[in-house]
Amino acid sequence: MKVYNVDMSIEAQSPTHLEEKLTAFKSLSGALQHEDLINVINLVVENPTIVEFIKSAIPEDGKELTEGDYASLITRAIAKFS
Repeated sequence: MKVYNVDMSIEAQSPTHLEEKLTAFKSLSGALQHEDLINVINLVVENPTIVEFIKSAIPEDGKELTEGDYASLITRAIAKFS
């Protein structure tokens, strides 16, 4: 795989905010295959409210989701996004 240098503009509130955005993108692009990354980006662009939903689904530090939590998340997701 080749590495490409890209010149682009990114809106950010501060240099720290910019660094967080770039780090998040790098992590996401490294964790997903190309097609999956494109699908995730398209999903978020088409449904920006999904980001808040995902944030609300993340368990607090040190806690894991129970089966009941998963069932509740599925119910909420269906109601919100279908």
